[in-house]
Amino acid sequence: MGLKKVNGEFALIMMVYNMKRCMNILGMDDLIEKIKNWVPNYKGTTPIFNKSTFIKAITAHFFRQQKLAA
Repeated sequence: MGLKKVNGEFALIMMVYNMKRCMNILGMDDLIEKIKNWVPNYKGTTPIFNKSTFIKAITAHFFRQQKLAA
């Protein structure tokens, strides 16, 4: 059970790392637009987040970062 939890935590860390890279490369507006237009093609799996929850989480994180930098 411990290795499964570590793998899950590592997957979350990598997801956040990749999202921050996308924010830096594309910019926030383009990233949100791409996420809105994204059509998942998962068969037989259940996504953790739906699109609206994901977009809210990203924008909340982005604006929190902007307040800290100001």
